[in-house]
Amino acid sequence: MNLSDYRSNFPHTERMVYLDHAATGPLSRPVIDAVKAFLEERHRTRPNNYFDVMPTLERGRTRLALLLGCSRERIEYAPNTSYGLNVLALGYPWQRGDRVAVPDCEFPGNVQPWLGLRERYGVEVDFIPTRQGTFSLEDVAQTLCPETRVLAVSWVQFLSGFRCDLRALAELAHSTDTLLAVDAIQGLGALRMNVEEAGVDFLASGGQKWMLATQGIAFIYVSEALQERLLPVRGWQNGPIDWDDFGVFTDELHPLMPRAFAWVPSTRSVAWRWMRLSGCTSKRVGSGSKSECWRTPG
Repeated sequence: MNLSDYRSNFPHTERMVYLDHAATGPLSRPVIDAVKAFLEERHRTRPNNYFDVMPTLERGRTRLALLLGCSRERIEYAPNTSYGLNVLALGYPWQRGDRVAVPDCEFPGNVQPWLGLRERYGVEVDFIPTRQGTFSLEDVAQTLCPETRVLAVSWVQFLSGFRCDLRALAELAHSTDTLLAVDAIQGLGALRMNVEEAGVDFLASGGQKWMLATQGIAFIYVSEALQERLLPVRGWQNGPIDWDDFGVFTDELHPLMPRAFAWVPSTRSVAWRWMRLSGCTSKRVGSGSKSECWRTPG
């Protein structure tokens, strides 16, 4: 596809120059067509297509793993970035007196989940001082303390556009036994990411900005080591499900449902269409084989 082909998939380019992707990205024709097709299927031909969408959801998980530079087992869908961050905030085994460090220029979505821990668990939030939406490693180092359990940052700041050095932050955080949690929504789709090389422990991102998805579609990444420590957000698929007897309830988790991921976001039905047909996003988001991960399957 050439530039003209890409532009033809975005009719808004015929009448405007749109630069507000950092707020909400435009939807492409393939995404609109896919959502319409899905709704028509639910409306006319297959009202119950639950099992039909599962293979495409799994393909989407694989593509997200390629985008982030991790294995597919580390990825799960979520309704939005804030919900994703709450998977960590509400699943971590906090102790009274633990602390979270957050830059004081953060978007509220990366502040409120941590502030809510004070009343629940006695966890305090320390704000990293910033200057015009930027901060240094020294600012972070001076804020971290022995009680800090999580350093939560946006990869790219929503107002200043400041992009932090995730690898350097991870090295600093890990030197004090602190987790690095990243709100990546302002960077993914426009910048390259490899969570394993960067040392990220947890990442959450919506898809409605640079990834050009609909509202209400997001995902999380959880490192293998961190997943072992998180309590799950429980839902109907947690237990050892017997499809012939839904009345069997136990405290055990389903052996095929990862501990941190044992829940079903309400957006799964639409998410699979986005993951299948978001091929109109820039192929520059990856490197090497990763650059092909957003191409529409033929």
